Amino acid sequence: MNPKQIIIAGTIAIVISISTVFQNEEANASLGLPGQADSVHTRDSSRPEIGASLQHVLGGLSDEEIHDALYNGRTLADLAEEQRVDVEDVIDLQVAELSQQLTSRLTSGSITAEQYETHQAELREMITKSVHGLSG
Repeated sequence: MNPKQIIIAGTIAIVISISTVFQNEEANASLGLPGQADSVHTRDSSRPEIGASLQHVLGGLSDEEIHDALYNGRTLADLAEEQRVDVEDVIDLQVAELSQQLTSRLTSGSITAEQYETHQAELREMITKSVHGLSG
């Protein structure tokens, strides 16, 4: 993993671990965002709850342990495997957290609906690559 990827992965991990952005079902429903309000009812209950921390999902690793591992070239997928955690739980958590941030930005007017849809469409693939340490 090159230094740029380490910084990106570390930034994503930190943003997710300290993120306090919570959107409720009514806010999503009132925006008419496709799939947002319904996802609350159809979510797999074995997946991490929105608001769960990256540390919790990764079996209680500390911020420092996660940061050091990423800095030393390991990936979030590596950490999940070592902690015997399904890597999809890590991906789902990051997708949920970043989706909430996008929704918040849309609601506040800092991005357009078109930008929101574009970012949402790319989100899972981008996070999956990041978690596995893949570029581009």
